[in-house]
Amino acid sequence: MPRRKKQILTKSTGVALEVPVIDYLDGLVARGTAKDRSAVLNVVVRAYAKKKGDAIPSARIRGEQSILNLKN
Repeated sequence: MPRRKKQILTKSTGVALEVPVIDYLDGLVARGTAKDRSAVLNVVVRAYAKKKGDAIPSARIRGEQSILNLKN
């Protein structure tokens, strides 16, 4: 049976990040903590919004949820 691909509405954007930040993101990806830089940044922005009392609606088309655990 073919595996269902997750469908998420996305839009590309360019961001300038400091080199140490990029190195940290790449380390998370290399350790398998995250799928890619975008996944980490999405989680971080959502956590920040939640902390500020704002809600960002899900962009997942099929309502599938993934969990990304970031350690300080």
